[in-house]
Amino acid sequence: MALLRSDEWVAAVDGLRSGIANATHASPAALDPAVLRAVDFAHTADLSKLSDLRPYVEQVYGDLSLDNGAFYRLQGYVGEQVAMDQLQSLGHDVELAPFSNEPGWDLLVDGEPVNVKTVSDASSIYEHFEKYPHIPVVTSPEMAEQVAGAGYEVVGLDGLGAEDIQGRMAETVESLTDIGDSALDSVAAHALEAIVDYVPIVTTVKSGARELRLIRRGETDLAAASRNIGWDVAGVGGGILLASVLTAGAPLSVAICLTIALPVGGRKLTDWWKRGNLRKHRKELLTSYCEYQPLVDAANADIQARAKTLIRQEEAAMRRSAQLAEDRLAATRDHARSQAEALAVRAEEVWTAELDAIEAFQTARARPHSRIVTFLPPLRWWLNEVASEGV
Repeated sequence: MALLRSDEWVAAVDGLRSGIANATHASPAALDPAVLRAVDFAHTADLSKLSDLRPYVEQVYGDLSLDNGAFYRLQGYVGEQVAMDQLQSLGHDVELAPFSNEPGWDLLVDGEPVNVKTVSDASSIYEHFEKYPHIPVVTSPEMAEQVAGAGYEVVGLDGLGAEDIQGRMAETVESLTDIGDSALDSVAAHALEAIVDYVPIVTTVKSGARELRLIRRGETDLAAASRNIGWDVAGVGGGILLASVLTAGAPLSVAICLTIALPVGGRKLTDWWKRGNLRKHRKELLTSYCEYQPLVDAANADIQARAKTLIRQEEAAMRRSAQLAEDRLAATRDHARSQAEALAVRAEEVWTAELDAIEAFQTARARPHSRIVTFLPPLRWWLNEVASEGV
């Protein structure tokens, strides 16, 4: 839903005022852009055409009483639009809440949530601060003065009083509901000048809003946006011009059907034409996909084969390393076993020799002349040492 700043609605509202004045002699100044934007924001119905807007407003807002729930809710939406216009004119960055029933706040002012109150009683302001004490309120200077001593953050802006808002709403609604059926029939059958002035301008505004959002998001450029707006206007305007030719002298029912169908058909035709580049690029993309997909598949198969080969090589290297480590461990184990066996044999020999020496010593002590016998081994050892030194 296109929600624009007031300066972006000037062309659309001027066209609408001119069309209504030509067709019905109604007062053009009675149409308030803020009220029109509030109606657009509050409802999901397509109200871009006068033939749709007038009966809808008459049905929903024809009772200009606060007992009418729709009219009472519209007062808040209009207040949000008026507050947004004033804050933007003061240099603030202002955005509407994404939903009309956003709890606690209505506008984002420089990134901070703000609630808008268009009331004549301060009780609703106090109730707001009881639930949301940290969200400031924008209201009329009179209401701001009444709650100033409570310590709350309240900003007063001109034009947000309940009576001011209701007056703007009543003038716009009355101006739209005063448009007679005969005037609309005349527009549909013969006075297409009013529609030519209105419908293309509204189409321009709505297309401009769409392209402006795309430009802000960096999804298009000024040249493409201008081209798309031009196609939209050409489609609707061309349909209206064609309808003005075909409905001359035609029955009323046929004139109404052509007046509605041809602008819609023109817009559909230009939408199809604008998507020509998209269809072209889509076809090129599909063609490129069909051409390069076999190459991609072959590359994937080659990568998988190379990966499998590398995995097998790594597995073989790991097996060789494991076998080498096992062989080294076995050789070390065999060497240690051989050393242990040799040490055991040597220890056994030494132990046997010691036992033999002890046994011989004990035997010598038991014999006669044991001292001489006992002396002989050391003497023998000494003689051997002397002999070896002599050599």
